Amino acid sequence: MFKKLICILTIAFCSPLMAMTLSSDSWHEFGLVGSNYLCPNQGGDNISPELNWSDLPANTKSLLLILHDPDAPHLAGFVHWIVYINDPKIKSIETGFIPSANSQIVYGLNGMEKNAYFGPCPPSGTGTHRYVFTLYALNTQLNLKKVGQLHQYDLVNLLYGKVIKQATFTGLYRNTE
Repeated sequence: MFKKLICILTIAFCSPLMAMTLSSDSWHEFGLVGSNYLCPNQGGDNISPELNWSDLPANTKSLLLILHDPDAPHLAGFVHWIVYINDPKIKSIETGFIPSANSQIVYGLNGMEKNAYFGPCPPSGTGTHRYVFTLYALNTQLNLKKVGQLHQYDLVNLLYGKVIKQATFTGLYRNTE
């Protein structure tokens, strides 16, 4: 029994399962969002942040990134950004990235009904908001044109059973006016 336990612990310690990671040099985990990433109403430039990911599962066929404010005063929060990446070899998005027509990356519809990034823009008096980036590794590829016409809720239904793994990180912002 003891020998078996040592073996299990050794395997777990020596060959850990790699956790998929999502990070940014622009935003920091539970740090305040920089002003250039905010919406214009908050004095920002509405520029999307740079993002990096690594350690995707081997069977990843595509990726989906959603930036969501669960603290927004809407029924299910507010979606600021939907990014679909049809090529798992892509490992990052640069600051201010806008997909070209022949890109393997497309934006879905955000909460403003736009295929674009919409920076943090909480109403005054609503406290500190969490801006949660979630990157989903998918076991399938989706139609790029179709994804560009979809909202978060459409994607959730479409992705049922297709998510292999996910990674998240969160930025914070509060309207002080």
